Amino acid sequence: MTRQGFAPGVRRGFAQGLMVMAVLTASAIAPAQTPSLPRAQWLANARPMFMLGLCADTSPFRKVYKESVASCPARVGELFDECAARTPEVVLPETIVGVEQANKYGSIVGECISAHYMGGAPLEVFNAIQAVTNEMPEQPASTPPVGMCASPRPDTVSTLSSPYAGWASIECDDAQKMQFLAPADGYVWTVERNGGFSPQHKSQRSYRISAAGPVPIFAFGPLPDRAPRHEFVKQVPSLMSAQQLDGVNALLPEGTAPYQTIHQLDLNTRRGLIYSFFIYVRDASPEWVVACVNYQCGPRAIIRVTRG
Repeated sequence: MTRQGFAPGVRRGFAQGLMVMAVLTASAIAPAQTPSLPRAQWLANARPMFMLGLCADTSPFRKVYKESVASCPARVGELFDECAARTPEVVLPETIVGVEQANKYGSIVGECISAHYMGGAPLEVFNAIQAVTNEMPEQPASTPPVGMCASPRPDTVSTLSSPYAGWASIECDDAQKMQFLAPADGYVWTVERNGGFSPQHKSQRSYRISAAGPVPIFAFGPLPDRAPRHEFVKQVPSLMSAQQLDGVNALLPEGTAPYQTIHQLDLNTRRGLIYSFFIYVRDASPEWVVACVNYQCGPRAIIRVTRG
């Protein structure tokens, strides 16, 4: 027999049951936390979530709650206050840092609420477990893995050369493991013709082209580590000669006044594609961008550039 006469298996049974209730509630709470919150603010944010989560129809807590459904939120609020302010076994740090700590202390508070409601043996087990837990040193929060954007490979092109850096920018998305060519700050790209390209829209007013190539790209969450990195690995700038102007001007919509200053920026991708971006400049500002792939401009993206 152990403390208060409970065998280890019984103690674990109580603890696991309480943990299930707590984790289900904490899972709804943790994502709402900012990376760092003072304890008082964290508790203020968490209280209504516990009242809602523990009293939901599908909550395990409802299976042990013997009072009326209507009384549940107020009762949980009372128990939350008891655990947060008047239960010495619940020790919260001055600041809750990150989702890991939000999960940890959300679980503890959830266990405490359930234990205090049931009383008796569950409460004794909770207090005993917490007494041991509180003696353990706090584990430092784990460091999130560094993504491709923060740790580019040596050959990755992250910044455009001048003058292109003033007109366009290379953006990076860790979740999609992908770079994009996008307008620089102060400019808006509006597609006039996509030529089979599948652009990535950051908003309704912007347009960018992915390093994955002119194919549909959809990512609803982080890709696995083995997924390929779609990056630009080489940039080759040039200025169109007088002999080239007529042919490159012909890529614009019919009726567009010809340009005398046209830049070509080639960006090679890790997949082996070569983008050619023709940038049409008037009065030192870009007005059009035409994108071709592998020196083929039959299917091409035609983008109008405006200030915005």
